[in-house]
Amino acid sequence: MESFSPEQHLHYKLRTILQDKALVDITSGQKMVTLQVEQGAVIPGAGRVLRFEKRDGKWIVVTNSSEISEDGMAQKQ
Repeated sequence: MESFSPEQHLHYKLRTILQDKALVDITSGQKMVTLQVEQGAVIPGAGRVLRFEKRDGKWIVVTNSSEISEDGMAQKQ
């Protein structure tokens, strides 16, 4: 995976869920990488993947500290 420096502001977006894996795009400025993740994987800056949930017809990647959807990432309260 291409590395991002800790001071960069990262944006996360769920691309799709395929069987038991998710494709998550991570962007910063002009750089973008796509991670294929499954339950238990760690998404840098977003946390460990706990599960995939479908809410109101949309998939969500739930991590221990955030939720990532096709609309982007939200921190858990």
